Amino acid sequence: MATIFNKFQDYLRGSKSVMDPAGGVLFPAPDLDYIKREAGLEQKAADDGSKNLPGADATAPSPVELDIKRRLEEVRDRHRSDYNSMLDYYGEQVKGYNEMAQTGAMGTAFRAYMTQLQNLRINLVEGKLFSRRESLRSLAKSIRGFRQEHGLLGRAPDFPAKRDMVWFWLMLAVAGELVLNFFLLQEAGSAFQVTAQSLLYALINVLLPFFFIPDQLRGFSHIKLWRRLLAGAMTVFYIVVWCLSVNLLMAHYRGVVLDIVAAETGIQAVGAAASDYSSLMQDYFNSQSIAWERFWANPFGLDDVWSWFLFGCGVGLSLFAVSKGYANDDSYPGYGRLKRHYDEEEDSYIKLTESTLAQFQSHRNKADEEIKLLSRTLSDDYLRMQQAITSAQGLMGRCKDAFARLDTCLQSLVQDYRQRNQEQRTQPPPGYFSEPMRLDPPGLNEFQHTEAADPAEAIRQLRDWANELNSLHDDLSSQIKTVQGTLQEDYPFEVTKP
Repeated sequence: MATIFNKFQDYLRGSKSVMDPAGGVLFPAPDLDYIKREAGLEQKAADDGSKNLPGADATAPSPVELDIKRRLEEVRDRHRSDYNSMLDYYGEQVKGYNEMAQTGAMGTAFRAYMTQLQNLRINLVEGKLFSRRESLRSLAKSIRGFRQEHGLLGRAPDFPAKRDMVWFWLMLAVAGELVLNFFLLQEAGSAFQVTAQSLLYALINVLLPFFFIPDQLRGFSHIKLWRRLLAGAMTVFYIVVWCLSVNLLMAHYRGVVLDIVAAETGIQAVGAAASDYSSLMQDYFNSQSIAWERFWANPFGLDDVWSWFLFGCGVGLSLFAVSKGYANDDSYPGYGRLKRHYDEEEDSYIKLTESTLAQFQSHRNKADEEIKLLSRTLSDDYLRMQQAITSAQGLMGRCKDAFARLDTCLQSLVQDYRQRNQEQRTQPPPGYFSEPMRLDPPGLNEFQHTEAADPAEAIRQLRDWANELNSLHDDLSSQIKTVQGTLQEDYPFEVTKP
C-alpha cells in the first residue's frame, strides 16, 4: 500500500531542504594567474611593445586586451547564470514549502490513504475474518449438538496434550517385532527373505491393529447399543481371529521351517534352493500351507519353547500397540478428533486476527511517523524559510559585488599588459592607454516571492489526522477483541453439570 504522503517523500527526506546551496561557492573570484597564462600576457605584451603595437594612433584595444576582457566576460556571464539559478532555486523552495503548509493537498492524500485502510478493513475484518468467524461458530454449534446428542455435556475430551510420544512407542513396538522375528525365523532363508517376512509380520501384527482396532474399541463408550455390540464383536474378532490366530500361525510357521531345514540337512541346502525365485516362492507357500494345516489341526500344538516365546511376544506387542493407540485419543468415538479440529480452527482464526491487527498497526505507525516528521519539518523550516528569503534577497548585492570585482580584475590585467608593453616600446603609446577598460555589468532580476505561510493550521490539521488514525485503529482493535470475546462465550466444550 502506498504511503500516506508519498508525493512529499523528497521533502520529508530533506532532499529539498531550503537551506541547501545550489552547489559550490557562489560568485568565486577569477584566477588571474590562470588568465595571464592562457592569454600569454607577459610574452605578448613584450612582443607587442618591441614592435610598437598597437600604434600610437590606435583607438581600438589590442587583441590581447580584448582576449582578457572576453575571458572575464565569460566569468561575468557565469555569475549571472548562477544568480538566476539561485533565484529559481530559492523560489522553488518557497513554493514547495507553501504547498506543504497548505492542508488541501495533504488532505487529499490523507483521505485517499484512509479510504485504502477502510477497504483493507472491509476486506479483512468484514470479509475473511467474518467468514472464518462464522465458520468457527458453525463448527461450535455442530460440536454442541454432537455433545448433547451423545450425552457428553458433562465431560470434556480427554486425550494426551502431547501425542507425539505415541509414535515413539509405536516405532519401538515395530522395532521389537522386527528383531524378534529376525532372530527366531532366521532359518527361513537368506537375510533378505527373513527381513521381508519380519516386515510383513510387523505390518499385520502391530501397525494394522494400532490404526484400526482402537477406533473399534471406543465403540464400548458409544451411547447407542448397536455400536457397543459391534465393538464387542470387533474385540472378539481381534483377539481370536486376528491376534491369537496370526501369532499362532507364525509360531507354527517357525516349526515348519525348522522341520524343513532339518530334513534338507541344514541351512545351506535351503540357501541353495533360494537362488531360484520360483523354487523360493513354492517353498514359501508350501511352508505356509503346512503351517496352516498344523494350526487347524491343533492350534496350540507348538513343538518347542522358542515357538511359544514367539507366540507370546507377538501377542504382547500387538496388545501393546492397541493399548497405545487407544490411550492416544478420547475414549468416546470421534470426540477427541472434534476437539483437535476445533482447536486448530480456533488457533488459525486467532492468528488471522493477530495478523490483521498487526497489519493495521504497521500502517498506523508508519502514517503516524510520517505525520510527526512532516509536522516537525514544517515547524523547523518555517523559521529557516525566513533566512532563506533574506539570503535570496541578498544575492543581488553579492552578485553586483562580484561584477565590480571582475571589473577591477580587468583593469588590473589590462594595466599590467600596458605597463609591460610601454617598457619595450620605442614610440609613444596610443592615447587610449590612459583610459581604463571597463566591464559592463548586466541587469539583474529582483527576487519575486510570496511570504512563507504560517504552518500552525497545517500542524493542527496533521494532529487531527493522527488522532483519526489512532481512533480507526482503536475501533478495529476493539472490534476484533469483541469478536474474540464472543468466541469465548460460544466455546463448545464447556462442561455443564447434569
